[in-house]
Parts: sequence; structure tokens; C-alpha cells
Amino acid sequence: MTGVVICIIITVLYVAFLCCQWSNIKVGAAIMDAAGQFVSSHPHIALVPLVFYALILPVTAWYAAANVYLYSCGTPKYVEKEMFAMVEET
Repeated sequence: MTGVVICIIITVLYVAFLCCQWSNIKVGAAIMDAAGQFVSSHPHIALVPLVFYALILPVTAWYAAANVYLYSCGTPKYVEKEMFAMVEET
């Protein structure tokens, strides 16, 4: 019974919160309407993420190659109270 009362109280508080935020919800809906109109009138905007994905591929490949190189340089030797590890070539 306690759980049911708690759920009812939470539901009433949630509905009250939604009623208090009605003007903000209307603003959000208007923004979504404007954004939808913009995207429908400029369909080429959908290509922007694809173009940037294609541009970031070389950077990702360079990052992967640099990590493979650093990993394959040797075995790190950790010295106590030193900030950086020394790499012993294998």
C-alpha cells in the first residue's frame, strides 16, 4: 500500500510539473517546427555529418597508426619516483 501511495504522489507531482512548464513545452514545440521547416527546405544539410565523417577518417587512421607504432616500440620500464617510463627496445 505504501508503494502505491508513493507512486500516486510522484505521479501527481510530475503532472503538476508538466502543467507549470506548459509555456516552455510550447516554445520547444515551436522550435522543433521551425527546425523541421528549415530541414525540409534545405535537404542538403543532411550531408554535413557525412562530409565531416569522411574528413575525420584520415585523422583516425593517423591516430591508430601512431598508437600501433608507440605500442610496438618496446617494453616500458617503470622506475620508482620517475614521472615517465623508459622504453626498452625489444
